[in-house]
Amino acid sequence: MQYTSHFFSLSETQYDSSIFDIDDEPLEFDVKSLMSPQFTDHSLQIKEKQRDCSKFSSRCSSKFSSSFRKRTKSVYHRVTKNFQSTEFKPHVYPKATNPHFQKILDEKQSRKAFMEFLIKEHSSENLEFIIDCQKLSTIRFKAKSANRARQLYMKYFSQTAVLELNIDVATKYSTAWKIAVNPNAESFDDPYLKTLMLLQNDSFRRFSLS
Repeated sequence: MQYTSHFFSLSETQYDSSIFDIDDEPLEFDVKSLMSPQFTDHSLQIKEKQRDCSKFSSRCSSKFSSSFRKRTKSVYHRVTKNFQSTEFKPHVYPKATNPHFQKILDEKQSRKAFMEFLIKEHSSENLEFIIDCQKLSTIRFKAKSANRARQLYMKYFSQTAVLELNIDVATKYSTAWKIAVNPNAESFDDPYLKTLMLLQNDSFRRFSLS
């Protein structure tokens, strides 16, 4: 079986070595030639170039990291500065018209004694609602304030409320609409004022006589 081409003909058993200029003599490999000055100089140049490349890459990485740190630091300071410049203003609920009753609400020990009196009268939910609204007004973050406002609505106004307030139906409906649209501390302005007046004109009068 013959394989032919334009340059040579090759059989399975023989080939023409003269075409490829192949000598029968073994190839001599001079190891000493690798240690020649020309070869060593070339290797040193390669090492120097590799060293320069490594220095350049490390310099670039350090410059990039330092510039990245400077940028992130400037952004952090800018954000914190804007946050600090925006002062948090808690929602202010109306105060009681009776200064003696307002003093009871402000003082911890007096408020505790008034709460014990209301528990005996089975109307402690009114004072608890006032306290919860005051705590709600101090929450800084909008999402947390909205979540807490919904919880207060379920606690005092819903059909399954644990501590349902004794207020008119119109106020309940208006409060439900405010909670559905924009739940926050302002949603309880009307029920807060009516509950405060109820405590002042009814419960506080009996408490002062007891």
